Amino acid sequence: MIKKISSPSATIIVFSIYISFLMINGMNVLVPAFSLVAACSLLFRKQVKQEVWIWLTAAAFLFATMIVRNEETRISSAIYSCMFFIVAISFFRGLYGGIIKLATYMKLCRILVMAYFIVLVIQQICVLVGLPIFNVIIDYTAFEGSKWKLSSLSDEPSHAARIVALLTFSYIAAYGLLHRKEYSFIEECKRHKSERMFWFAFLWTMLTMQSSTALLFVTIILFKFFLSGKVRMTSVLVGIVCVLIAMLAFSNNRLMKRNTDIIAATLTLDEKAIVEADHSGAHRIVPNIILAKRVEALSMDGLFGFGMDTSKKVIYRNFPGWMDENVAGGGGVFQIWYDFGLIVFLLYVVGSLKYCTTRKDKTSYLFWFLLVFVNTLNTQITWLAIILLAANKYYIEKQSNKARHSYEIN
Repeated sequence: MIKKISSPSATIIVFSIYISFLMINGMNVLVPAFSLVAACSLLFRKQVKQEVWIWLTAAAFLFATMIVRNEETRISSAIYSCMFFIVAISFFRGLYGGIIKLATYMKLCRILVMAYFIVLVIQQICVLVGLPIFNVIIDYTAFEGSKWKLSSLSDEPSHAARIVALLTFSYIAAYGLLHRKEYSFIEECKRHKSERMFWFAFLWTMLTMQSSTALLFVTIILFKFFLSGKVRMTSVLVGIVCVLIAMLAFSNNRLMKRNTDIIAATLTLDEKAIVEADHSGAHRIVPNIILAKRVEALSMDGLFGFGMDTSKKVIYRNFPGWMDENVAGGGGVFQIWYDFGLIVFLLYVVGSLKYCTTRKDKTSYLFWFLLVFVNTLNTQITWLAIILLAANKYYIEKQSNKARHSYEIN
């Protein structure tokens, strides 16, 4: 029973959704509850070599936390971090143990994308007819005046955009592997009504949730089809023309303008310019720059960190603009380096990069960078990205090994 409840499929579902009545003080209580079951499941699943990096990272994290204690150090926060390590280990054992089949994985990613679409449509209908919004976690009407800024099954639209894009990316990878051919957007939509419905659901969700992040990830997903070495030149030209038309059509669009402005400002690495371009987006980018300029390497503070949550104070003091001290944070993997040291940083970055990316699908590096590298350790989305990207690589390598074995026999 415990093995079924904590299966890889259940892990993906739990980490992919946020339910309003399960959100307490900004935390999805379903995740820690699930981690307890995952911890018990470790007793019933065989160890796999791929989990070693997680154990090493967790051990180094706890060691750094214990030897560099300060007034910010909280045992509860350390336990919360270990919760994610435990779930990841459970998932790796289930994945590499062959518990979740490729077809099941593909269907699960598809179902979750469709679920996001259905819930978003329900929310939009609620807004249209004036009913209380279903599964609302953050009401943007109060401080942004946008009643159509909706988050579907996530806690906020930008998170929903990341999750839906990641699930879609994983679905494309799994579909191609299952059918043993490169996924073709045009061909699959021509042949299968279900694929047309899937892409309608994806685009509707991403383009109507009122998130600038969604527009960025739509572009990434569409360009994935044009990065394939087997793609026809005509398809490339059509894709380029479509992107240029979209850029012209949305040139005056507020969400598109936010993306273009903040990308241009980020290239300058000027914190003030980034904040002026998009204050909301700056909260995710500027902390990385602030901490990257202040991390050390060979000192004791550099190796073992300055202590838990000290990065938050540094970000709050140096952020060029308004920031709430109570929610100050961010910094991505540089937050890990600053708080817990270079050893934890290297174990986490090298391990996640090794098991979440593959040269056979170069887009995996981009998703790793946007969803793992620039995100902090204690977030649901970070670990969802790790488990899905790891699953993608597992299935890609598994099929590659089968093909190589078959070739050697013949």
